Amino acid sequence: MCALIEDILPPSFYSHSLLGVQADEKVVKHLMCIHTPKLVELIRTSDVDMSMITINWLLTIFATAFPMKVVLRLWDFLFIEGGVTVFRFIMAMLKMREPDIILASQISDHSSADIFNAIAQIPSTVTDPNGLIDYSLTFEDSITPQTIASLRKKYQGQLMADSGMIFEAPTMDGNLPKQKMTKRHIPRSKSFLPNIFKNSEALILDDEDDENDPKTKNIRQTEMIVDLRNTVHQICRHFSLCNEIHDYQINMQ
Repeated sequence: MCALIEDILPPSFYSHSLLGVQADEKVVKHLMCIHTPKLVELIRTSDVDMSMITINWLLTIFATAFPMKVVLRLWDFLFIEGGVTVFRFIMAMLKMREPDIILASQISDHSSADIFNAIAQIPSTVTDPNGLIDYSLTFEDSITPQTIASLRKKYQGQLMADSGMIFEAPTMDGNLPKQKMTKRHIPRSKSFLPNIFKNSEALILDDEDDENDPKTKNIRQTEMIVDLRNTVHQICRHFSLCNEIHDYQINMQ
């Protein structure tokens, strides 16, 4: 369980804010738009709240969704391949059952309750874990660890910016408003970031129209903070696993 929480799942997954789960839920929606567009359109037109289903799958890592023998088999694969398999499993389930759900919706005249129940009950209909695993492997090229990491960073940044988590200080009455805080950071960003990350200069020029949007700047700064926080977590984890006594020889030349 420690390996699952500390190594496989992203930071803040089980925090009070559930930031990690909220970001992963948005990642699932993003992937659904790519891999199951017909189902996404059906969900939209039927006004079905898909987040209530996916958050349950993510929070429990399918423990309360699948039959136990299926859960154990999927978890074996999860510990071997890593957290990206969670998204592949979800996409595999939805893609396999997409035609059945669309057909059932036509019979029930697009009833929101029937569509919601049909999607929520998909895991309980899976009896062959190996079949689901084999189907999930078809997403290896399109759903990669790099793709998931990039999407997580994007949506974590948006969530933190929208909720004001970075600037929130309820005990300080004289704290500056959020927009003023953003403006104070903007000159620093323009002064040294292009010099350090020279490859980003072209991207900044291409996105010149969006550069003056305070929300866009806030999201970019938040993504940098998320990257920094994750890096600090990795460094701390590395040194926590090292021996207490170290004997290093450092060459300063």
